[in-house]
Amino acid sequence: MHAAAPNGPEPAARVVAIEVGAPAESRLPWRAAAPVLAPASLVVAAAVLAQRFVRGLVALRVLDNLHWTVSYTAAAALAWIGVRHASAEDRTPRRWLAAGLTGYAIGQVLWDVQVAAGWNPFPGPSDAFYLLLGPCVTVGLVTALRARATRSAILAAAIDGAGLSIAVLILTLALYLPLRGQSSILQMSVLVAYPLGMLGAACIAALLVPTLRLRPAFGWVTFLAALWVNGAVWMEWNARTLANRLEDGTLYNASFSGLALLLGLGAMAWQPASSRDPRWERRFDAALRLLPLLVVMGASAAVIVAFTFPAVPPVVKDATAYGSVAVVTLALLRQSILLHERDRMLEAERRFRSLFDSAQDAILLMDGRRFVDCNPSAERMFGMSRDAICRSTPVGLSPERQPDGRLSSEAAPERISAALAGESQFFRWRHQRPDGSTFEAEVSLDCVELPSGRALQAAVRDVTERVDSEATRRRLEDQLRHASRLEAVGRLAGGVAHDFNNVLTVILGTTELALTRVGADPRLERDLAEIRRSAQRAASLTAQLLAFSRKQVIAPVPSDLNALIGGALVMLRRLIGEDVELAFEPGADLGTVLVDPTQVEQVLVNLAVNARDAMPDGGRLQIATAPADLDAADCAGRPGARPGRYVRLTVRDTGTGVPEPLIPHVFEPFFTTKEFGRGTGLGLATVHGIVHQSGGFIELASTPGSGACFTIHLPVREASSGAVAPVAPVAAPAPPAPAAHPRAPGRAHILLVEDEDMVRDLARRALTDLGFFVLAAASGAQAIELAADAGTRVDLLLTDVIMPTMSGRQLFEQLARQRPGLRVVYMSGYTDNVIAPHGVLEPGTPFIQKPFTLDALAAALDGALDSVARAAA
Repeated sequence: MHAAAPNGPEPAARVVAIEVGAPAESRLPWRAAAPVLAPASLVVAAAVLAQRFVRGLVALRVLDNLHWTVSYTAAAALAWIGVRHASAEDRTPRRWLAAGLTGYAIGQVLWDVQVAAGWNPFPGPSDAFYLLLGPCVTVGLVTALRARATRSAILAAAIDGAGLSIAVLILTLALYLPLRGQSSILQMSVLVAYPLGMLGAACIAALLVPTLRLRPAFGWVTFLAALWVNGAVWMEWNARTLANRLEDGTLYNASFSGLALLLGLGAMAWQPASSRDPRWERRFDAALRLLPLLVVMGASAAVIVAFTFPAVPPVVKDATAYGSVAVVTLALLRQSILLHERDRMLEAERRFRSLFDSAQDAILLMDGRRFVDCNPSAERMFGMSRDAICRSTPVGLSPERQPDGRLSSEAAPERISAALAGESQFFRWRHQRPDGSTFEAEVSLDCVELPSGRALQAAVRDVTERVDSEATRRRLEDQLRHASRLEAVGRLAGGVAHDFNNVLTVILGTTELALTRVGADPRLERDLAEIRRSAQRAASLTAQLLAFSRKQVIAPVPSDLNALIGGALVMLRRLIGEDVELAFEPGADLGTVLVDPTQVEQVLVNLAVNARDAMPDGGRLQIATAPADLDAADCAGRPGARPGRYVRLTVRDTGTGVPEPLIPHVFEPFFTTKEFGRGTGLGLATVHGIVHQSGGFIELASTPGSGACFTIHLPVREASSGAVAPVAPVAAPAPPAPAAHPRAPGRAHILLVEDEDMVRDLARRALTDLGFFVLAAASGAQAIELAADAGTRVDLLLTDVIMPTMSGRQLFEQLARQRPGLRVVYMSGYTDNVIAPHGVLEPGTPFIQKPFTLDALAAALDGALDSVARAAA
């Protein structure tokens, strides 16, 4: 009980709750009662046996009174022990019970004094204390009733108690007074008061049972039985005494002593506890409805006795008649209250039924095992009639398992048991309709009190749409976070690639310039060639970063995807090796897609390499195409998807597959599951960037051990007058011979604008070696200043795109207004949507991608200058 709590003070609080809420029977003070009960029982038994079997001794006559005194004194002591151990709620009623028994014990002590003194009048001082037992017990019971019952229940109990008391009174008068003999009115009143006080208290105690719905308990059952038997034995003893028919009172005396001890035990353990069993509820209500009839029957019996037996005094007949009228009046008043209660219950039931039937949520009532009633909303929600639902159980309207994996047959009884114990339940539950469809619901399960008894009420609200919307919201939030993370990485990659491309441009250009001047030293030429190859590999790496960040410049053309894939099959077979089977299943009626053929080839290469690495022992790589029409429902949850016609490209392998937790990360840059040094982690990121830059989207489905399937959707662009014409790459694939690039007459004048000093210096040197006149500027403002001189000749503007203050396009537009016919060639490490919306070149836009070779630079300039010459001709 005092073990250390592992998680703070909560377990200790729980222990206290268990101790405080323990049943009353487990806290009866039997140890304190034993020293009182045991000696008293022995004294009573010894005295009774001695009086029964050993007669004639004067000393034994003393025992006849002594065991009464001992029994009632012990009963009072037991009652006060109960007071000391009672709860605050029960302490006041128990004090009254103990006070009544204490008064009787005092009266018995006075009786012994009177007997010892030889002065024994009737009535005497002791009788005044005897008569305290009934009234004190009655007050204590009424106090308990007022503390536990409602006002209407107290009023009904008061009427029932008054009628029952009057009926007992007149019945007692009718039975006793004809037998009075020579007894005076005072003596008869005292004789009647003995049993009447205890029977009146017994009547109140009996009324507590149905009014408070008491469940059987040792305390109140013992006390109630002892009161009734004690009153009945007193009536029998008085009747025999008045009729001079009492020859031996030993058994009566023993009965009084034994009943006194039972009264003490009952008072010590007396603690009423309500029962909410529906079966007992109905029985209690029936008893309260029958009680007025029983009271009237008792009064009628008293009238019959009073007016039938001879020698009944007129005063008895009058009292019986008036008492009967009072009983009948109280019975009619009680019946009116019962009728009012019935009307109120009917009105409450009508209101309940109205609310029950009009509720939008499904409401079902059950008896703990199966449903007994439901409202129309439940019929609509479950797709069943009321009769069918009432033949079902909670488990019968549920799938085998709940979303958390628990069996419905295990989880449902736990919830029901907790609700029956008084713990309100609120939980998420999955239900199943007869057609097999399921729906998510929020269930509120409570134990309610109905006129027919206790029941469980289940309020069911269909939250399927809310659950779906929450799942969609969570999925969209995850996608947004994923997209934001990729966008941030893309921005970083694009910025790094831009700056790195400037460095690579200087390295690659300087190396090419050095190669033209290397002379006859083969070793130096070999070293410079290796530097150029390394720079080109680095340029390829930055190109992948740009592709991922969707800042790479592409030249899309209307293409037949089947033809592009077919042209790449030979290369793909060499790439994946002979131990991997390659199969292509072209679809029919695909339509035309607007893609950059070089980028499509790169997508296929990256996916093929990824599949080859996933099949180290060989396998099968399958490529397939098919048309696809996607509607809004198909596009939901697919970032980048729009309703329309698509070409579906599927690349499936039989490799090791990808674990489900890793699938959301496979398109992230630098994410790889390969060993260190075997991959850069940019292959799938590049594929992702190319596909999205082409207007499509890509998905991965995979199961570990069963391979992976990449599905790419590319939008169909119908060939029309608005179709984009094919655009050839600007950079020449091979260095041209000097004679192949004629210069403009009188050597062309180039205005070079580049904010990076190293790149500007390299470009100026390269252009000079190519035979151009060069004006170099570090910014757009400086270039405008140089071109402002009317005597300055400018044939072509070669400008970087991304510069501080003024972009390359803005510079060209401003200079073109001053110098009509001015040609331009743009150069940049990435587009940033300045010259090419979404990285897609507009037709006729001259552009050279950094890092570039000197041959590519010469080709771009010659192409632009040749167009001037053709326009002049």
